[in-house]
Amino acid sequence: MTGAETATPRPGTITAMLAERAEADPDATFLRTADGGLTYAEAQAKAAALAGSLRRAGAGPGTAVALLMHNSLEQVIVWFALARLGAVHVPVNTALVGARLVHVLRIAEPAIVVVDDDVQAPLADVLAELESVRTLIVHRTPGGATASRPAASPAGRLERLDLTDLIEGGDHAPAHRGDDLDDATMLFTSGTTGVSKACVLSHRYLARQGQIHAARFGFRAGDVLYSPFPLFHIDTATLTVVAALSAGATAALGRRFSASRFWDEVRAFDASVFNFMGATLSILWKRDPTPADRDHRVRLAWGVPMPEWRDAWERRFG
Repeated sequence: MTGAETATPRPGTITAMLAERAEADPDATFLRTADGGLTYAEAQAKAAALAGSLRRAGAGPGTAVALLMHNSLEQVIVWFALARLGAVHVPVNTALVGARLVHVLRIAEPAIVVVDDDVQAPLADVLAELESVRTLIVHRTPGGATASRPAASPAGRLERLDLTDLIEGGDHAPAHRGDDLDDATMLFTSGTTGVSKACVLSHRYLARQGQIHAARFGFRAGDVLYSPFPLFHIDTATLTVVAALSAGATAALGRRFSASRFWDEVRAFDASVFNFMGATLSILWKRDPTPADRDHRVRLAWGVPMPEWRDAWERRFG
């Protein structure tokens, strides 16, 4: 253990927040997806174990690790494992292909890429252009092995590892105690006005944004915060997962926004809060009313833009 590592994480980071929550309320549910859930204690243990495996794979303070993953429990575990190591977490839009994918990965210069097996093909097409990548960690998803062409190893230079094996076989890594203003996450803009731009966020930023958001909206233990948006977007990452962590609540992650499945997912997750953006409220509003429109326990929906017909929305959906 170096002088920069300790069993006690640095205050003001998501690593410290998770450790505190796992000790104070270990059996409360932290994460929920359609595939299952994790308590705070389980998430803490898996993140610490994966951090040990990732460190053996070459990740450490300042190492960029890119994630090409759909929303999943495993993606959140990878994120918190990287935070524990002081590595830079780079969640990438899974829809990017070709030159746009090369653009963001050349900016990030990841040494490691973690990829869902059903989205390997776009990565396989560009790996030869990405000299920084040395290790590929594959997350096996249901049906993924037959749905995608595996990413080949250019000139045999890539080490291929299995994410499940790394989580299950890792030794708990101590928390890195760097500065809480060190780089923690690199988020990319959506690229609507040009190529995507990198936004580098600190450990303190991630923690404080989640804490402030939870405090201002009055999130509390017992809340279930539902988001159908991807984890490479701040709404789901910082303003849902970290906000839930701050409040001792549950973050419920959908796979993607679907108008036909939206309220069914809200009910299945027992959500009390959800977020919206863009046209999603309008899309839901335009669907035919049903007797189930008020069959939920949602008390708050937050987002932008706020429609002029919001009062009618509240009357319809309760």
